[in-house]
Amino acid sequence: MSKIVYFYSVEFVLFLLLVLVFYWLLPQKFKNTFLLIASYLFYASWSLKLLWPLLASTAIDYLAAQKIANFEDKKTKKMFLSLSLAANLGLLFYFKYFNFFIENLNSLFTSLGLTSDISTLSIILPLGISFYTFQTMSYTIDVYRGQQKPIKNIIDFALFVSFFPQLIAGPIEKSTNLIPEILKTKFFKKIPYSKALYLFAFGMFKKVVVSDYIATLADASLNSSSVDLASLFLGGFLFMVQVYCDFSGYSNMARGISYFFGIELSTNFNLPFFSKNPSDFWNRWHITLSDWVRQYLFVPLLLKTRSSYLAAAVCLPLMGFWHGSSWTYILWGVYWLILVLLYQTFQSLLYKQKKHSVYIDNKSIKALLAVPIMLVFSSLSFVLFYCKNTKDLMQIFNHVITSRVDWSFFFLNVKQGLFLVSFLLVFEWIQFMKKDQLFMSKSNIYIQSIFYVTLFFIYRFYSGVAEREFIYFQF
Repeated sequence: MSKIVYFYSVEFVLFLLLVLVFYWLLPQKFKNTFLLIASYLFYASWSLKLLWPLLASTAIDYLAAQKIANFEDKKTKKMFLSLSLAANLGLLFYFKYFNFFIENLNSLFTSLGLTSDISTLSIILPLGISFYTFQTMSYTIDVYRGQQKPIKNIIDFALFVSFFPQLIAGPIEKSTNLIPEILKTKFFKKIPYSKALYLFAFGMFKKVVVSDYIATLADASLNSSSVDLASLFLGGFLFMVQVYCDFSGYSNMARGISYFFGIELSTNFNLPFFSKNPSDFWNRWHITLSDWVRQYLFVPLLLKTRSSYLAAAVCLPLMGFWHGSSWTYILWGVYWLILVLLYQTFQSLLYKQKKHSVYIDNKSIKALLAVPIMLVFSSLSFVLFYCKNTKDLMQIFNHVITSRVDWSFFFLNVKQGLFLVSFLLVFEWIQFMKKDQLFMSKSNIYIQSIFYVTLFFIYRFYSGVAEREFIYFQF
């Protein structure tokens, strides 16, 4: 894999600077065409052979949307919508889930005493396929619902699908959000430089410093041959920090880069460590995926079944499965389903008994206790996310049951990562209290300078850890 896909690499920075220079020198009518070419070059630098699923998804959804808009008959509209959904889900199934189903089918036959000679295929997962297929599907669904007019210019639509800052790992943009940003007239003097620089710099810090350093501690804590109850919770928390800094770091950098092109992307994370309940967590974690599932799956199921429990029972395991072709991801979704249902049931009982209000006041003792309690439950969920398969998961839990707690190992790992995690949590606590994740970009030049110098020295102190690819590149 070429380093160009890593936003913090020298190759990417040179690529970005070159693209920005030509982009702002070109007349407005050529900007999107040039940016599309740059986006395809960016993606092709990873693999030219796997560019075709991206092009296929773009072509199918462009044509399907045109047909949906041109016909008045609802049955015909639904037929072209179904074609779009089938094509995108078919691509996703083949590349991401085909071998998973074959392997499980073979296991099922074996457990029944039957023989199966169905072989798996040598399939390379196209980078970002889970993101751009969901994004293109949202477009055709919006056109079908009458919420989005079809784009006549295929260049503009193709850019909506393949805009390179968010192509690989999102945010998953809805057509009603990103298309107006692509079509609007851009002005160089309107670039919010302070905001763009902050998002890129702090995003890179979270990925290169915090995530990559904490990764070694998470691996050590969740080593299946030495894990105990203390290291289980510690490892779950550390891996949650690793994933958060990895993914939110990418999202921040993508937003920062996009601002330099005059395009604003959606916020994908909103301080999830301060979640008060399971539903609140999913309003703060991977927000664009949660919104996508809520708008295009949960609400239609709710309207059809009239049961929020049934709709949630479908959506949350599927959200887990979206992350990867493993039972552990499905179990991760089921875990969150159980948490959501238990919390909703508990709240309903409290409401019926009129002991407490459904709304939790942020200033109450209950709210103060809710955050650390939720942090424990969310950390435990990331043990499931960490395990590649159910065998690894069983090994970890078997060892937890049979092992005594080794507090020396616990405190050793806490000590190693204490400063980084504390720095992150304190800074995000300030963001939480100010209710503004971008407050630093609005501070005076002296405070910003101190902040960036601090990030640089922390980076220098923790530099030297092994470079890891973005976790969500595999999704």
